[in-house]
Amino acid sequence: MTKHPLSFLAGFLAGAVALHYLVRAQAVQATPRLRAMARRPPDPDLQLRDRIRSRLGRAVANPKAVQVEVHDSHVMLRGHVLKNEVDALLGEVQRAAGSNQVHADLRAHDQPEDIPAEAGRGDASHGGATTWH
Repeated sequence: MTKHPLSFLAGFLAGAVALHYLVRAQAVQATPRLRAMARRPPDPDLQLRDRIRSRLGRAVANPKAVQVEVHDSHVMLRGHVLKNEVDALLGEVQRAAGSNQVHADLRAHDQPEDIPAEAGRGDASHGGATTWH
């Protein structure tokens, strides 16, 4: 049996048309979900936390050693820093747009080698709490 030379082209075109309509149908179904996601207002606490996290590197040598939590625009800092970094850290956080109050539960160390190795991996041990306005 001989195949007609255009049969391959006809099969290819039929597959392309079917694929086009399949993809279009999936896009039409996804559009309402995408619109709903775009309309959802961003969480201001998450935005503030991200702004603060991005500023940590300007103030401290080991930003991963500082945990940032935000609830109702109140910021809680926990972790380990060097003593000479505390003021710069608190200043950066206070300047972050949207922060109402900053609570610091930080352990301040004299030397970088005094900071526990696990501090950069989310260590939960903390010193006494202080409040700074």
